Amino acid sequence: MTLSFVQLSCTFQDAARQTVAALRGATGVATSGEILAVLGPSGAGKSTLMDVLALRHVSGKVSGSILVNGAPVSMYFLRHSAYVPQVRQMRMLPVQVDAGTLHARSDNLL
Repeated sequence: MTLSFVQLSCTFQDAARQTVAALRGATGVATSGEILAVLGPSGAGKSTLMDVLALRHVSGKVSGSILVNGAPVSMYFLRHSAYVPQVRQMRMLPVQVDAGTLHARSDNLL
């Protein structure tokens, strides 16, 4: 399965009624069997991108295309996929893992 998005944009109005772009022309592809990371600084639009891709309610105007295997997103895809939004407040648990364990686990992923 291939999820692609082309020229995704999302704009909204701030408290001063100014139009703000949360996304501008985002384009990308996520393919089955691969890992995709969405990286960027705070406020870059990572969560907005994920919300738009999951067709979750986004306040603002969204434009662009979201395709699954080259076709527009269907209800079948929405019923058989999941998205877990970020937690605003994350509690870190103390965890200690040695480098050998991390290396062995990363080899199993490849």
